[in-house]
Amino acid sequence: MSTPRVPQIFISATSHDLGSYRRAVSEILVTLKALPVVQDHFGPDSRSVVEMIRDKVEGCDAAICLVGPCYGREPREQAPGSPRRSYTQLEYETAVELKKPVFVFVAADDCPLDHPVDEPDELRGLQLEHIKRIKATDRIRMPFHSRADRPTRYE
Repeated sequence: MSTPRVPQIFISATSHDLGSYRRAVSEILVTLKALPVVQDHFGPDSRSVVEMIRDKVEGCDAAICLVGPCYGREPREQAPGSPRRSYTQLEYETAVELKKPVFVFVAADDCPLDHPVDEPDELRGLQLEHIKRIKATDRIRMPFHSRADRPTRYE
């Protein structure tokens, strides 16, 4: 009898505002006998972060994207002619591009964050545009209000 394959799920979230939420989702996946793939477990690598993101997402069965108000970090160099994106935004877009099942959860305005978002207005604007792009798709997204929240309705 062969051992059943363990599903691998990529979890995307900015560390600054939603790091504890990413860990909570990771713990839930482990109890469901799935393997969470999170940046906290990435080791040293000779590739660029963008290349590593693509490889990690490509090796997964699905992606869970926790979207909050923080833009986060971005590649030092963006591809010529491409729009400016954070690593977390690239994780989402890579999963969509690779046609992975993508489950999107958006932090509600009243959701307590790990740390207050203290980013320049330019970065806040880029994150708001990202959220607007997500909301303009037919992709179902669920709001969440806390780590203990179990979303039951979608937007």
